[in-house]
Amino acid sequence: MKMWLRIVSAVLVLAVAITAILLFKQEEKECCLCSSFRYHAPCLIDLETGKLIELDLYFPHETLVAELADPQPEMGGTFSFVCIGNVSGTKLTDSKVIELSVPLADKTSNPALCKGCRRLLPSGYSGRYILADLYDKEIKELIPIVANTSIDLRCYEITMVENTEKNEINVTIQGTLDINSKD
Repeated sequence: MKMWLRIVSAVLVLAVAITAILLFKQEEKECCLCSSFRYHAPCLIDLETGKLIELDLYFPHETLVAELADPQPEMGGTFSFVCIGNVSGTKLTDSKVIELSVPLADKTSNPALCKGCRRLLPSGYSGRYILADLYDKEIKELIPIVANTSIDLRCYEITMVENTEKNEINVTIQGTLDINSKD
């Protein structure tokens, strides 16, 4: 009977140890940065799912990747929705502006990034969404979505303002391309 008890105890300890290891070890997801294309405009990434959307405001070049048409053709004013995860917003092509509402409560503890790309995240950043500059394939930059931030990126001005009433950050991307110059 003592031998039987020892075997059951050993099996139980082993089962508990394996379960603990599986629970604490997070599964590494496919890296959304390593598998991404080049983009001229900033991109919004859902770090929970790895989904990515380019926040483009200009007409692309016909043959060159991540470059803009020169000269930019006249585009009629269009209105469209931008949605990824719980982020929603609008894009107005005539005024060259994208406005997004990013919930502050959405967090992730296991971003869809490889170990190397996780190092690009700011220390302690746990937000579910992040902006990315993926224009240069060799130098990828992650831009955290934090209140009271303003950044110029090529021909885009990005501003982030906290809306405390709705517990979100309002992100505005304004196109600043001078139609007479090439960017």
